[in-house]
Amino acid sequence: NLGNFGGIVNNSSEGIQIVKDRNRWYAIIVGGNDLAGTPAKIAKLEFGINITNTTPSATSWGNLNNTLSFPVDIHVFKENGSWYGFVVNAGNNNFTRISFGQGFSSTPVATNFTGMGLNYPTGIYVLNKNGYWYAFVANERSSSITRVDFGNSLLNNSPTVTNLGSLGGALTSPRDLHIMQFCDKAIGFVVNANTNNIVRINFENGLDQAPTA
Repeated sequence: NLGNFGGIVNNSSEGIQIVKDRNRWYAIIVGGNDLAGTPAKIAKLEFGINITNTTPSATSWGNLNNTLSFPVDIHVFKENGSWYGFVVNAGNNNFTRISFGQGFSSTPVATNFTGMGLNYPTGIYVLNKNGYWYAFVANERSSSITRVDFGNSLLNNSPTVTNLGSLGGALTSPRDLHIMQFCDKAIGFVVNANTNNIVRINFENGLDQAPTA
């Protein structure tokens, strides 16, 4: 048990991702629910060159200009030498793009996206296909998936949003999702909270078309 680092890792912590940059290991964590009295925040644990280090240093980056509202999930990845993270906020049905720059030494910059039609988003996954960026979001309360098209740049501040629905009723309070390239097609897996099962989604006609489930 690594502890909570003096409260830096707080109650209602929800999403975590491990990343390695320049031979150093980090854990990026989001969580906190202001309605429950726990401030929303993003935090960093730095393990150094050894992921098994039991005394990592902890840094709280706070709420980044109040862009986070009960953040539930985070997806961190590197593109063209820079690190990005996308966070879904169940508290206000928005999601946030976080720009870490070329490393994790400085406080990141956050951009909030509003009016996306999300409904208690709890999972997000971002991927690139032939230079085109997509984010897929699981909406727990509407039992649906939303696709966000960024085009050829993750820095696009006006992405196109499409709700893909419940995929024939296969989704029942989806909690999280993961999408990957498999041979020449993309497939994904979604976990349903209410029915305790997992759904495979098949993008038979490309990521820009609704999948089957």
